[in-house]
Amino acid sequence: MKSRLPGIEEGIMELISKMLHFNPDDRYTAQECIQSKVFDDIRSLDIEKPSPKKVVVNLNIQSQQDAVDALIEEINCLRNH
Repeated sequence: MKSRLPGIEEGIMELISKMLHFNPDDRYTAQECIQSKVFDDIRSLDIEKPSPKKVVVNLNIQSQQDAVDALIEEINCLRNH
């Protein structure tokens, strides 16, 4: 994945990798993601509130490669703005 996202910081690459585990039991939860050091500079614990229920996003992803492709597409869109 590093070759498809050149210039991405190691901490961000590690977070993305953990977010993309195909097995949901191994995949980072949203809570684990926001606790990443990647967000230390923007975290504001005094205003952050947990969701009262699980948030589910249906992206119609059928394979691990679909998940990787969707995330890379999103990252590239954010880079261009």
